[in-house]
Amino acid sequence: MHDRTLPPKQKGTILFARSWRSAILKMPFGCVTFPCCVRAEKHCKGMNMVQLADVDAVLKSHEYMWLRKGPIARSGDVIGWGWMPGPRPNQQIWLNNFGLPDRPNLRAMVYEDGKRIFENWHFKTPQDGYSRTWEACLKEDRRPSLRLFEWYPGHFAHAVDGLIDTQVIIVEAIPGSGEWRMQQRLMKTGRIFWLDAVWSSPEDALRFQDAILPLPFCERP
Repeated sequence: MHDRTLPPKQKGTILFARSWRSAILKMPFGCVTFPCCVRAEKHCKGMNMVQLADVDAVLKSHEYMWLRKGPIARSGDVIGWGWMPGPRPNQQIWLNNFGLPDRPNLRAMVYEDGKRIFENWHFKTPQDGYSRTWEACLKEDRRPSLRLFEWYPGHFAHAVDGLIDTQVIIVEAIPGSGEWRMQQRLMKTGRIFWLDAVWSSPEDALRFQDAILPLPFCERP
């Protein structure tokens, strides 16, 4: 769907779209979905290496996309953070909100030497997304891993981190039933499907998923 190579920095740009789908196609990484007549702005800022303790400062200085409905630039909710430093000098972290301001669903992407190495989904706040992605960048073992998140209010699921172009969650069909199902979404086609198999634990499902998604969907040591 999108090139995995990190584009060069650009001067500020304003993007318009008539629909959610056309907005995804126009933006560099399929960054966000938003309703008709809402304008998204893309503004690129400089990047400086900082410590993880400065999460809020990093996010504030690397905002590059906003939603707005009026004539005031950068007046709405922030939906994109780009060119943020990773723990290593050759890494950059991007965050984009694919959800709504009141129901966010953030995607984190990590680039190393200009090449996308993995992306993680289902963060509720940019602070959580940046902090957890920073920690993921430090891992020597980059095989897919589980991360618990609240799928719907009161219903938790496990996101599978460490993939590219594929979004995978593992969900207990009925909370407390001990029966776990896997949902996959192929980002290049937008196809979403549930696997027929049922597992007794998220870990068992992850082992199956790890076996059916070899390179190049994830980078392995």
